[in-house]
Amino acid sequence: IDESAQQCNLVLAKAKGVHKLEGKAEEGLGRIEIKRGNNQAAISHFETAAERYAAVPAAHLRILLRIAPLKANVGAIRESLALCAFVEKESIALSRDPKTEANGNYLRFLAIAERGRIENLMGWYEQARVDFEAGIDLAGNVLSVDAAAVRSIEKNNARNTMQLGNLLHARELFNGLLKQARKNGQLEEEGLILADLGQIERLGEHVDMTEGDG
Repeated sequence: IDESAQQCNLVLAKAKGVHKLEGKAEEGLGRIEIKRGNNQAAISHFETAAERYAAVPAAHLRILLRIAPLKANVGAIRESLALCAFVEKESIALSRDPKTEANGNYLRFLAIAERGRIENLMGWYEQARVDFEAGIDLAGNVLSVDAAAVRSIEKNNARNTMQLGNLLHARELFNGLLKQARKNGQLEEEGLILADLGQIERLGEHVDMTEGDG
């Protein structure tokens, strides 16, 4: 980590006035601070990187989405959600231009997914449900969304469904994810999903498994 930080600082020293290179160096330093567990320091570096990327909208918005979860980690929930909302709004504009359409749609997906994740952590389950479903729908129409990002929002949606008390539907969603994990040979992911399924079964011992499923 220290060697990587030295390299980033060296690039930063040599790149004075070259905003794109300064942005990359600051972004690198931000990632290093995340590994060190220094959320506030990481935010500072990413905010500087976002400023340096101001002339490159997609890169600027991407960095703002790196800041959003860090803001949530330090308790700045309003700021975190505001960043997600801003990125979503600006990404829609990008998606209207054929040249930036793919980036715009992908950034919009990431913004919605991150906002849903934060809402779910805060216990705002119904709001999170709306965002997770919107993100999943959008992912189905965005070719640039990678499979890992889709699985992440699908898993968050399944957990949200469980937290809303819709246990049968949650079990169905997790079983679908379990099938994917086994197909892809993802043993660690399989174990995590089995743990979630176990939690559903424990909850089902105390409540009607049809509750919330209409």
